[in-house]
Amino acid sequence: MQAVDPSEAQLAIARMRRGTHGARFLQGDAMALPFERQRFDAAVMALVIFFVPDPAKGTAEMARVVRPGGLVAAYAWDVLGGGFPFDPIWQETRAAGVAPLLPPNPSAGGIEALRGLWTAAGLEAHRGR
Repeated sequence: MQAVDPSEAQLAIARMRRGTHGARFLQGDAMALPFERQRFDAAVMALVIFFVPDPAKGTAEMARVVRPGGLVAAYAWDVLGGGFPFDPIWQETRAAGVAPLLPPNPSAGGIEALRGLWTAAGLEAHRGR
């Protein structure tokens, strides 16, 4: 397993987690993965896609590094659709006149946005709720 994150602090925490023996953690950019084409059987973006400055480029990079027939997957909170764990707190802060800080691309977590990203990357199948 290989993992990429732009934050060395996040990588340091990941390296200390149980069950990561043998995993390789690299500092890098989801929009320019440091791997050759078709290297992996799967690529997964976990709760990250709305933080990627260009989600389409990040999705295309995952597709680039996965072998034909492999799996490219993401899961995300629907930040704008009420599916974010802090949504009740955000509702109260909005009611108090304070706008919550949002990730760079909050709409990328919605299922239709994800389907669009996968289609644009040339991926064949889409699943989601």
